[in-house]
Amino acid sequence: AEVERTWELPSPRVLGGVAVAVVVLLLLAAWTFILTRDPKTRAARLIEDGSYIEAAEVLEEYVAEAPDDSEARVTLGQLLYRNNRFGAAASSFEEALRLHPTDTRAAYWALASAIRAGGEADLVRRKRLVEQLVELDPADAEAWYLLALMRQASGDIDGARTALDRFRSSGGDAAIFDWNRGLMLAGSGDLAGANGAFASAVGTSRDADAKAAQAMVAMLQRQFGRAKDLLLDVESASELTIDWEVKTALGKLYLTEGDFGRAADAFNAALASNPVNKSARYFRGVAHAASNNPQQAMQDFEYLLNAGDEYAFEAALESARIQLKENDPGRASEYLARANRLNVPVTADYMLLQGMAATGQNNFREAERSFNKAIEMNPNLAEAYFERGLLFVQQDRIAPGISDLQRYVQLVNPDAAGTPILQVRELIGQLRSTAVSSEPSAGSMQGGD
Repeated sequence: AEVERTWELPSPRVLGGVAVAVVVLLLLAAWTFILTRDPKTRAARLIEDGSYIEAAEVLEEYVAEAPDDSEARVTLGQLLYRNNRFGAAASSFEEALRLHPTDTRAAYWALASAIRAGGEADLVRRKRLVEQLVELDPADAEAWYLLALMRQASGDIDGARTALDRFRSSGGDAAIFDWNRGLMLAGSGDLAGANGAFASAVGTSRDADAKAAQAMVAMLQRQFGRAKDLLLDVESASELTIDWEVKTALGKLYLTEGDFGRAADAFNAALASNPVNKSARYFRGVAHAASNNPQQAMQDFEYLLNAGDEYAFEAALESARIQLKENDPGRASEYLARANRLNVPVTADYMLLQGMAATGQNNFREAERSFNKAIEMNPNLAEAYFERGLLFVQQDRIAPGISDLQRYVQLVNPDAAGTPILQVRELIGQLRSTAVSSEPSAGSMQGGD
């Protein structure tokens, strides 16, 4: 026989409990749905999960609909900063600051973002943000220090000095004050005052930097021996914060001494410390060119030409100079054309090289015009007299040729490496002898009966 299975109905109390449980589950599900639909909560959960890009996208949509939520804008700014979107981050913090003008936290974040965003166009923006900071807290020494730097960068030297004085009166570090005062004085041409300010920082926490800065001032004063001693003294100092600048300065000093190998080594060390150091790269190219390493020199100059910034024009000229040395005036002209396309005002050196390239291509009229222009632009450009003098001699214009070569001997630095001053003097002597021997005698001028 089949066994009948009977089911007992649950008691009303159990049914009631089940009903309550179901309602609770439904309420929880509804609450979870609401939470996940709330943008701020959803963004918070994404942040906890490390999903910063998605969190930023959620908050960007939210603030578009709730533009007056300053806290959301601060959080969004922090996410954008975390995602390396510094310009957008600065805008978000600035909007939060507009909503709450006394929010120093938003002001500092806005400034940090604007600094990371970089660019000359943002300099005014950064300066304005720092000015807001000192208005919010006039006793904030760090804000005054930043304002001094911003004003100096914008060319407002008097305003920078005022801000630096406020930095010091607000409890700012004396060594930092003296260091920056020296920089400002040097920038305005007061080298003696700058040297005094840097001297005040010697023996402090900025000792190595101060000595290095004194060396830079000595270089500007053409006190190369003193500059070299100071640089060598601090070159390996652990507290030095301007390491690559010191190595670059040492390289330049070695260049002036004609020690091109050590100069190249110093520039290599500077570039190892700061690979985007365009100054070291340019002068390393000059050192390579001077030591007959044209291929290495061209690598540096091509890099700078492709970068197209402040060293591109000079790199084009040095490239042209190398091509002339390699007896390729055509390629030299190509590099001069590249320099011309940079829309930089031409210089006496440019006109000199243009004349040399024209000479190499037997375009003597153009060469003479270029040399004339170079001398007009810089009457003390010794090399222009040398090249024009040789051009005149080549054209059998001996008198003006001798005159230019004599002017070259007067102007050129006899101690400069590779200067052919002895050969030029010998050539002048030979030309004078030739000129005298070619003059007709008195008898020949009178002629026969």
